[in-house]
Amino acid sequence: MDQARAVTASFSPVFTDAGLTPRATLVRAVHVNELRAAIDTLRARQGLAAFAWTDGSLAVGATPIRRSHLVEMRTALTAVFTARGLPAPTWTDPAITAGATPIEAAHVAELRTAPLSLQ
Repeated sequence: MDQARAVTASFSPVFTDAGLTPRATLVRAVHVNELRAAIDTLRARQGLAAFAWTDGSLAVGATPIRRSHLVEMRTALTAVFTARGLPAPTWTDPAITAGATPIEAAHVAELRTAPLSLQ
């Protein structure tokens, strides 16, 4: 370069197990932790506070993934879309019912798509 230039860089989160396979990939704590970090980054960029996750960072190999984790991530993401004046994402299973809706790789894949669409 021979003079000052303006540049723009966009960075997308890189997720563990990039291609989650429905009914084959086990949803793990690392998936939830990575999504939470990506969501909190988006919230900070939008001027929103970090989300108050009910149980902080999940312990890999020790913390079971619960319905509340998915519901919280959806809520935190919806706030970002709302702050940007965009319609909230739609979900395959709009209501995740404790004891009735199994947590699936498809739920995590949908949650991953939402932050990527806002980059």
